[in-house]
Formats: sequence, C-alpha cells, structure tokens
Amino acid sequence: LLQGDQDVVLDAGCGAGRTTIALSRVLRNGRVVAVDRFDAGYIDNGGRDLLERNLRSAGLTERVRIETADLAALPLDEESIDSAVSTNVYDHLGPYKEQALREVFRVLKPGGRFLMAVWVPGWAMFAVANALSFFLTSKGGWRTMTRGVGFKVVDEGVFNNAWFVVLEKPAAASTNVSA
Repeated sequence: LLQGDQDVVLDAGCGAGRTTIALSRVLRNGRVVAVDRFDAGYIDNGGRDLLERNLRSAGLTERVRIETADLAALPLDEESIDSAVSTNVYDHLGPYKEQALREVFRVLKPGGRFLMAVWVPGWAMFAVANALSFFLTSKGGWRTMTRGVGFKVVDEGVFNNAWFVVLEKPAAASTNVSA
C-alpha cells in the first residue's frame, strides 16, 4: 500500500482515528489526511473532538491534517495523495459510493493504491446484521464499480469479517474516465 515512510495518506472516513493513528505510526516522515463528515449526532462535535483527543494522546497531532468533508467531494488537489485507506465506510455511502470512489481516484497520484474494507453479503454478515446484510453491495458489484472508475484490483481477501480490496490507479491513468 505504502511506497515509503514519507507518503501522504488519506484516511477516508477516519472516525475516531484508529486507522489514522496506526498509519501515522508507520509513516515516520509522512503525513495522514484524516477526512470525515463529523456529523454523528451522538458524539460531541460530531466526533471531531474525540479524534483530536486521540491524536493528542498518541502524540501525533503534528503529523495529521484533519478535514471536515464528504467523501463524495474531497477538498484535496488532484493527484496529491500517495495512498488511501478506508475501513467500513464506503459500504455506508448508499447512492454516493461510486462518486466517492471517483474522488479517491482523482486525488491519488498515478500508481497510488487504495485499501478499502467493506461489509459484503455472506453468512458472517448475516450473523451480524441479519436481513440488512442482503442490501449490501456484493464483491462482484464492488469489483465492477471500482473497475468502472478506473482502478485495477491488485489484491483482495477477508479480514475481521470484512472484505478488503487493494486498488491501484494505473500509472498512466487519466482522471477523465467515463462512467
């Protein structure tokens, strides 16, 4: 996923910062851009205060830039990110999944990779979410959607009952991929 310890990595849908903190510890000289809408009504300031407190506790505030934004409209320059990560977020974006994928594709540098973990239909998800699991996007649906955006599937598997896929923006990629 990472090309070096100086990468700029996007944590798309960072929440309280678990992945942001893990990435920041690996990137000794890099930076993480932590993006979330911070609109959770059950947490003070939508969760941003919790993220900031967690970063302070980990001693990582200087290495993380926090952005309040929607994943379908990232406030980042084109081809400004070396790699991206998102865990258990894109499966919650409803009709905005593809647009959010297009945004990650747009901000990734050519050759950049995106590690995405999502819930997909299956027995494990049925045990967790019952009938709601039938409304999740299938692995095949995700593969089709990500390829339609322009990504190449590099690797995939299962971790903690979530399906993960490593996607790559081709080195000679154009951001004008048609739908």
